[in-house]
Amino acid sequence: MITDLGPESPIDIVDAIHFKDRTSEVQANDEPLLDFLAAGLKSYSAGLLIEAQGHAAGGEPHALALSLSRARVVKDGLGRRGIEASR
Repeated sequence: MITDLGPESPIDIVDAIHFKDRTSEVQANDEPLLDFLAAGLKSYSAGLLIEAQGHAAGGEPHALALSLSRARVVKDGLGRRGIEASR
């Protein structure tokens, strides 16, 4: 869900995209969420910047690399749906 908190406020993404354990592969049932997010973001001006954050369990080996990979997957997924990478 995208919630518009006003013209000067951030947009809060309430839902999370889930990944298969210990991978940066989006769970199949969350692919529609990327579609929904892209559609919602297209309704905002190109000046709206997006921050994608990836998270992995801190105890996982290479947790930082996995977190960055997950964020990159979301960025790339939005790009395939028409959201410019520069956003």
